[in-house]
Amino acid sequence: MSINQEYYKIRECFSAYREKKILVYGMGIRAEKIVNALKEFSIMGVLHNGVFCGEFKGIPIIPWNEISEKTADILIVAATPENYEIIYRRIQDKCRVNHVEVLGYTGESLSAYFSNDINRLNLVKSCNKSKDELKAKLGSYDAISFDVFDTLVMRTVLDPWDIFDIVESRISERNIIIKNFKKYRREADIASKGGDIYQIYEILQKWLGLSDCQKNMILQIELECEKEALVSRRDMVEIMNYAYQKGKRVSLISNMYLPEKVYKEILERVGITQYHKLYVSCEYRTTKNQKLYEEYKRDVGTAKCLHIGDDYYADIVKPKEYAIDSYEVLSAFDMLKISDFHGILGHINNINEKSLIGLLISYIFNSPFAMNSTFGIVNIHMYKDIGRCFIAPIGVLYIQEIVRYIMKNQGYDGILFPARDGYLFYQMYERYKEQYGDRIKFPIAFYFLTSRKTALKAAIQSDEMFSFLKSYLSRTSAVQLLKSTLGVCNIDNKNSDESDERYIDRYKDRIICHSECERKKYIAYMEKNGISVKKKYLFCEVESRGTTQYALNHIFTKGLDGFYMSRSSEALYSLSIYSIFDRKRDGKEMNSIVLKQYFQEMFLSNTMPSLQSFDEKGNPVYDIELRNPNEVNAVEQVIDGAYEFFEEYISGLYVYGIDICKELIEKLYNFCDKVFYIGECEKMSYYNVYDNFLDGKYNALTNRSC
Repeated sequence: MSINQEYYKIRECFSAYREKKILVYGMGIRAEKIVNALKEFSIMGVLHNGVFCGEFKGIPIIPWNEISEKTADILIVAATPENYEIIYRRIQDKCRVNHVEVLGYTGESLSAYFSNDINRLNLVKSCNKSKDELKAKLGSYDAISFDVFDTLVMRTVLDPWDIFDIVESRISERNIIIKNFKKYRREADIASKGGDIYQIYEILQKWLGLSDCQKNMILQIELECEKEALVSRRDMVEIMNYAYQKGKRVSLISNMYLPEKVYKEILERVGITQYHKLYVSCEYRTTKNQKLYEEYKRDVGTAKCLHIGDDYYADIVKPKEYAIDSYEVLSAFDMLKISDFHGILGHINNINEKSLIGLLISYIFNSPFAMNSTFGIVNIHMYKDIGRCFIAPIGVLYIQEIVRYIMKNQGYDGILFPARDGYLFYQMYERYKEQYGDRIKFPIAFYFLTSRKTALKAAIQSDEMFSFLKSYLSRTSAVQLLKSTLGVCNIDNKNSDESDERYIDRYKDRIICHSECERKKYIAYMEKNGISVKKKYLFCEVESRGTTQYALNHIFTKGLDGFYMSRSSEALYSLSIYSIFDRKRDGKEMNSIVLKQYFQEMFLSNTMPSLQSFDEKGNPVYDIELRNPNEVNAVEQVIDGAYEFFEEYISGLYVYGIDICKELIEKLYNFCDKVFYIGECEKMSYYNVYDNFLDGKYNALTNRSC
């Protein structure tokens, strides 16, 4: 085919994309032909695996971290067909996240051709693999080698390069401002041509004009970030130790810029010690894709070898060139892609969202065998993982939005986190305040003992509140309302011809008198704990109709402003409420936070029963505990898991000032009833939520009345 014919052929192949925004992957002859043939099209940039800045044939080279959903519609892989699969494996996740369709050199859809096949194949392979199966396989070999990152250990970030965003944030706190640090750091890595981290930082120092002190400080912060973000994959470490104890020659083979001495110290911190030799690329100035296996093979000689790793080319294909058998384990990220949770990838847009999901999968996909026989459905074994998967992300969003709100709305004397749903979020707020209290002024927070029953009993001091009380007669009997809800004693039987409203009216004076007594005891509790009914507070509910706030507004002289995760119904009362989530969209129930409210209500409690009232000294009086010991234990474990997740996220991964989007959290929470609860969580389907106000009971998973 002549040059002119190829030119017109390319234009014909991509004629349907003239109005689309295009990216070109590659910088070879084929990329040059694409750029020349489509110069009248909207080519937004060129991407390359190892070049992150400059121009290619007048088109800007764009680093992957600058690609967003709005950057482009399609990406053209300018390569030969035999390289399509390897390239597609490398880029598919980033393209999926940013909704970019991947096309081949002649316009064929690589997304359609490879995506389902690769993911289906990985799912089938993952379902058939187990720890015992791999242990049994080791018996046939003399020498066992392991990849390190994403095999024996993993970072609690979604992408290895995300560490550099965290480094940039931390050095900015030391008044070292380097915008796009990630780009410079990656370019210096490439420019070092396989050098170690010290050589990389020598290059960075020259490029950025850093002093020796600045260079050493940034390098040290990077090492700290690496250590903090590193966790072992426990099942794989167990297998490595098993091989070592069985007398196998155990080696670690890794593409890494950390010198052997530093690398060993970091691995030792996460319990990786039982191996004979570490082959690290920067020490040999060659990679696994080049001749690192040759160095390894020279040492092991004729021994029968098995290499275990996650990278399809570097760990599975390449070893075979040296007569080394290979065994593929999936990284946590690869497992996320083939699980039912894969849809959340389309909602990840920034470093904090990536780190949140990275930390999440470090728990639920820590083992590469977690998908064994599950066919993509996530298994939850431990109560703590319920907290990590579903409750902690809600907490992260909730605290973030509270902070945004108080920055825009100053003047609150304090924040009230009401019992019992506010127990965990009060703790999270206090931890966030401790971490970032030097940046903004945080109002004092209180874990505020209250309940609908307690607030209503203390608020009936007017005709308005008395009428409000009677509105509950449509949901319960008059006798039940007086005895159980209000705690009014020594009442007569209702006459057979007497309506509920007339019966309640008979006791109006006693109800108001009883309420005045309850009010004094409630105020005694508040004063005892530093809360004044004359001050202005933000009342932070999770999910509510607003009943408690409405009642409390008749006690607090300045009224309460409400801050809710979600309001559970249309406005029933005239209240000042800011709600993170809308209940309805286009007239339909769309918010999973509301639709699955009893799941969160089950676990956003503390281990104390519901509040009934206060005594004369302002001490709380609790209802009888309706939950059984297993349910209470489950709540305690879930809260512990959620707080541990929040602590790890805020202290080590979170970049201040970058918000996570609520769509991601809602999407994740939507899976709470779509996972398998096994192990200690197997009894989840029997757990209930109890309503002490009207004596209701609801199943935590189905949201149905029991």
